[in-house]
Amino acid sequence: MIRKTLWILPLLVLLTACNISGGQGIISTQDVALTLDAARTQAAQTVAAEIASRATATPLPPTATLAPTATELPSPTALPTFTPSNTPPPPPTATNTFIPFTPTSTATSTPTDYSCSVTFVSPATGATFSPRADFDAKWTLKNTGTQTWLASDIDYKYLSGDKMHKYNDLYDLPKDVKSGESIDIIVDMLSPEKAGTYKEVWGLVRGSRTICEFSINITVK
Repeated sequence: MIRKTLWILPLLVLLTACNISGGQGIISTQDVALTLDAARTQAAQTVAAEIASRATATPLPPTATLAPTATELPSPTALPTFTPSNTPPPPPTATNTFIPFTPTSTATSTPTDYSCSVTFVSPATGATFSPRADFDAKWTLKNTGTQTWLASDIDYKYLSGDKMHKYNDLYDLPKDVKSGESIDIIVDMLSPEKAGTYKEVWGLVRGSRTICEFSINITVK
């Protein structure tokens, strides 16, 4: 295409000169030169346009696209293995322990040395008194033990309950009482001034040992 453009150029110059000669007579050398320059310029522009069109029309080779790289997957975690340090201990083994038989002695009953029973109580349980009434509490005690109650060894004393007796909390036994015999115990009393039910407990004692207990129960109205 460029070669065609180059040989067209002299033809254009010749045609221009002929046109000028036929229409206006003889043309000057300067006009011919200007005409040639214009033709060259046009030809050069045509060539440049042709080159540019070829450069644009020529497809560029495709750019190679890098294939994606494979991502390395994490390596599988190995399962723990049992070692001597984490091996479960064996189950305990049951053992039979021999326990020797030890015979136990059985206590044999022996006669009670000191004991008693209450055979009489006055006033009777639930007896009624007016407030601040003076009365005597009386008990009959029987020696049911094997030992004699010595007056120098046995006492009777206040143990617990509503304190209604008028004098001492402790008295000596009036006399010796052999096994099977009885004795009367009398204590001076005074009923409380407020209405209600009252109970007082006494006991026959030998040192720190209580042989038996006896009480009275009254009502104040």
